[in-house]
Amino acid sequence: RQELNQSNIGMPSPSQPLHVRVTVTPYGYVTRAQRLLEWEGFTFSNVVDIFDGGPLMSVPRDQIRTLRESKRYKVEPAAQLTNGKRALIAVPNIQTYRCVSAHASVANGVAQVDAAVLAALKLEAGAEVLIWMDDVH
Repeated sequence: RQELNQSNIGMPSPSQPLHVRVTVTPYGYVTRAQRLLEWEGFTFSNVVDIFDGGPLMSVPRDQIRTLRESKRYKVEPAAQLTNGKRALIAVPNIQTYRCVSAHASVANGVAQVDAAVLAALKLEAGAEVLIWMDDVH
């Protein structure tokens, strides 16, 4: 695990894999949280938590599915958003990072979102965003 000190405060990404502890239900049932982490690329690290026996799951940052499948787009407000897909829309800057779950549509390298999304992200039209689109739902 990476220790927090002044040299790594504000770093945009850790150099070490991300570690997440998953709580296990009785009898070893896989939790929804663990399934979600596995879908994202996390794997069991052969370490268990000494207090609750839950598995420690980890993944190198660049192998996180949502991050790997995200793309950068210029963003514009949509007058009428039709055929929008579920998406995670984020400000790709660690100092001003924000992320929302909303609907978006992409055409010709431009993402269109509801004006409320731009307000929530504190962005103006033409700004760059990082978007992961849910192509299944």
